[in-house]
Amino acid sequence: MKTDNVKIERGSGNIFADLGLPDADAHLLKAELVTQIDKIIRERRLKQVDAAKAARAVSTRCVAPAAGAASESTPWNGFCAS
Repeated sequence: MKTDNVKIERGSGNIFADLGLPDADAHLLKAELVTQIDKIIRERRLKQVDAAKAARAVSTRCVAPAAGAASESTPWNGFCAS
């Protein structure tokens, strides 16, 4: 693999802002929150149903992003109102 023409640019610390997405700060905050939720779920070795109960979520779909199921069609759909 040839890397002679690779341009490296230091990021701002917010990938969403770097990509020019609207509401970049909100996206970053949600990403950090999901990361912390995922960490807790893994530390406690919770199943998706148990994580939903612990979060008092309406549905197990509310904790899906924390379980690694976030998708492009439903970005940050893991924040469900109860």
